[in-house]
Amino acid sequence: MLYHMELEERNGEQEYSYDFLIYAKDEEEAWEIARNYARTFYGEDDYAGNETENNVFEFMCGCIIVEIKGLYETTKDMFIEHMLSRYTLNPN
Repeated sequence: MLYHMELEERNGEQEYSYDFLIYAKDEEEAWEIARNYARTFYGEDDYAGNETENNVFEFMCGCIIVEIKGLYETTKDMFIEHMLSRYTLNPN
């Protein structure tokens, strides 16, 4: 199955949004993959983030926050359509 993960990084006064496509056998495995990715967003071991709330990880004593904003079952076509609509500039 395919899942669409929306991730947000808050770094000081700046915010960044990311979209990822996760391949997993079920929703439970997709959440495990998503949390592991968010926890290791800035590297593994000594740099791994601490989960302060469900799906919210802090790095560098809270200076950087990474949050899983959503995890949705999807298809490749739906994911591609989302990405195209999000990143296409149309002057009309």
